[in-house]
Amino acid sequence: MSSTLIDQRTTEFRFQINNIQFNANATYNLQLSIQHSITPTDKVKYAVNDGKDFQLGASVLTDNITQTNLDSMSTFQTNIITFLLPKGFCKNDVNYDVHMLVECFELSDEGEKKMGEGRIAIFPRTNAPRHVDLDVTPGDDMYNFSDTLPLLRTLSRDPIEMHAGRIKYNVLFKEHVEKQKTPPHQPTPEPVRERTPEKTPTPTTRTPTPVNRTPTPVNRTPTPATRTPTPSTKTPTPTPTPTPTASTSQSIRSVREDTPRSVTPEEGPTFLLPSPTPPASRIAGIEEPQEGDQIRRGPHNHVSRAGHEEVMVMFHGATSIPDGSGGGAPRSYCVVRCVDGANEMRVAYGVSHATPTPTHSPYWEEMVTIEVGEPGTKDMLNFIIADSSDNTSLVSYNFPLSYLVPFHQYHLEMIQPTKEVKSGVHLYATVIRRISALKREIPLTYAALEVTLLGVERQLVNPIGPLISVARIVPDFFLYKNEMLSRIPRPAGVGLTSINFPNPHPSMFRIPRGNIQGYPQITLPGVPQEQPIWNENFLFQASREVATLFSATSSLVLEYYPISTVMSQINWNVYSPAAFSVLLMDNEIYHRLLSDTGKRGIRVEGLPVQGSNLQTYTGAQPTVGVIIRLITCENPHPIDLDDLTIFPTLESFQKDPKPPVKTPSDNSSRRKAPSSRDSQFPPWKPILSTTPKSDPYTPMSSSVASSKPTKVRRSKPWPIKDGEF
Repeated sequence: MSSTLIDQRTTEFRFQINNIQFNANATYNLQLSIQHSITPTDKVKYAVNDGKDFQLGASVLTDNITQTNLDSMSTFQTNIITFLLPKGFCKNDVNYDVHMLVECFELSDEGEKKMGEGRIAIFPRTNAPRHVDLDVTPGDDMYNFSDTLPLLRTLSRDPIEMHAGRIKYNVLFKEHVEKQKTPPHQPTPEPVRERTPEKTPTPTTRTPTPVNRTPTPVNRTPTPATRTPTPSTKTPTPTPTPTPTASTSQSIRSVREDTPRSVTPEEGPTFLLPSPTPPASRIAGIEEPQEGDQIRRGPHNHVSRAGHEEVMVMFHGATSIPDGSGGGAPRSYCVVRCVDGANEMRVAYGVSHATPTPTHSPYWEEMVTIEVGEPGTKDMLNFIIADSSDNTSLVSYNFPLSYLVPFHQYHLEMIQPTKEVKSGVHLYATVIRRISALKREIPLTYAALEVTLLGVERQLVNPIGPLISVARIVPDFFLYKNEMLSRIPRPAGVGLTSINFPNPHPSMFRIPRGNIQGYPQITLPGVPQEQPIWNENFLFQASREVATLFSATSSLVLEYYPISTVMSQINWNVYSPAAFSVLLMDNEIYHRLLSDTGKRGIRVEGLPVQGSNLQTYTGAQPTVGVIIRLITCENPHPIDLDDLTIFPTLESFQKDPKPPVKTPSDNSSRRKAPSSRDSQFPPWKPILSTTPKSDPYTPMSSSVASSKPTKVRRSKPWPIKDGEF
């Protein structure tokens, strides 16, 4: 390879941890990150151990190890990490510095603490004793050597470096060589596997069916999910089933929802799956409720019952679904199950609706909640995509429930290869595990911040469809705005955690350390599109989030994404919000939340919807309403939205006529003057929640924001057209 062509090559950097030794006995893990002096790392990929499928990401977290002897060496299960560096990432220029940062963290009940770090030069290695040999055959090592990396930390008071430990490692650097594709004259693929004993599908060529993305209404009440009755309770009459054979071992037999059965040892690998929740024709997406339909339920509980756990799943969509047993695109639905590791006959499950039309790229946007009684360390979560025509499993994903950190909202892209789809079937879902009590950080007077998003306060004249809302707490809104909201398309979005099956590594479920983007939480789409209503709550309780609250720049950021831009036949991707709102969470609002008047919650009216051309019928900027509350106990109850007047408004705390909503301003003395790219966002202007006399359009009433299912009521004199609502 010529040295002048290094920037035209995709390269691999492989780092192997042979052993590690720390200077103190404790529990540790490592975070390995690729860093570049100039080029962004958003196109870097990685693979763990001997994995061949690279995932997008420039940072990898190892598993945890516990050192109990200062004289012993320790090893990680995640001991080989290979980074794939794109073309142009490495250049034969000293200004293009590429290196790997190795950070060591000590884990304890109080949290995690950084103990030390080290760096390894990847390219160029101008001052390194082992130089890069560029004149090698593609695929051969440009360098390959072993060494010891010290982990150093600097004392806070004196610039003295102290050793925290050392790593014995091996690294190699080479050009990435793509595997040759199978020649076109190879034998044709095998037929789709047989799923039922009665019929064998003929080989078919799967052509993805276009999805009709016109949304339809969904009843958002979660499907009841309880443990399957044990033999000590009244057991329903089992549905007759054929004797399991090799052809039926992967089949799921149909069971009526009102007659669940326990899995018996004689049934072997065959397990039972309930039918999709009726009506199957109403789950493709979201649209305005029709006359007589009901608004979805109000805010949910934040904790589970004592002695139980809950798993809440938002099924978003999937891609590359294999053919159904009939040989064509299936009408698929989802099932989430939790199998008791100690007693496999105890199964909790929840079921979604089925798509109204056959498709290889289904789309649900539906929430399902299950309750797990007396959870154990061996409990397994099982996600299934099934064909509604015969309740046959198309693909399944399994991992231990213990992998999930309680109360964290995981946004997962689960990838499972199948016989028909070698590249993997992608299932997109948001998963939350809830336990019976919140964890309170000792120095704080509260356990969490609760934010309830009500809805848009006035009808929109130019709606852009049902809106998904994303909420996050950012430590510095000015920095977040400059990096994520000040250019089009906006880089802001929801990052997905890609999990490869069938054997996902527990490190993939680790919560990444804090950054300027916070930890986003997502809602179901708000409807109707003329005036989106959510009535959903967010819980910010992780130590990384509450530690940054109530500072001079800490802010609640709400982002709004049209549902039409989120799901496609390629993937589910929440990216580039159409609009956003910001509420400054400073020390002043903290004291109001702790006051006797505000401890039940404070209603924030007139929070501006910024960054878009959306308008109300009066030509004004749209606003949303939210309720914020500090949770000071470990077992909180959700707020009651039947009567919003019980919550004092933020304006009521003002003794002088100041704006009721405090939002960040770029006029802060600690900030530089706004640049030209900031000009698209004028300084925040206070918008009062009072209704002008000339405005004939009524703001959102408390009846619409009720936590109880209510009919959608027209607020006269809105212009109502035939067929609306």
